[in-house]
Amino acid sequence: MTQEGRDRLGGAIGRVERALGHHGTDPPPAPPATADAAPATMHKGAVVAVTLLIEGEDAPADDFAARATAAARAVVAAGIAAHATPLAVTVTGVAVDDDRPDRDA
Repeated sequence: MTQEGRDRLGGAIGRVERALGHHGTDPPPAPPATADAAPATMHKGAVVAVTLLIEGEDAPADDFAARATAAARAVVAAGIAAHATPLAVTVTGVAVDDDRPDRDA
């Protein structure tokens, strides 16, 4: 092939490369991700059980369970309000468990 033919061929290749979006010896761009490709992130969730021991002084006839439940709700609400984590936290229930076998008698 003559130099003129190589120049024409090189010019044609350059036009095709420019049309495709890459130049010279640069590798071509990666193909777009397909539905089969793994996503960079995904939505996840976990149910985490937390046990709080809430103690305090109260009159014998008063409902300490109600006060403890309110205290637990206040602690969790304060943590959520403080934005202590970038994760979304949803409280799905607060209950008193007075019958735990591992409690000190």
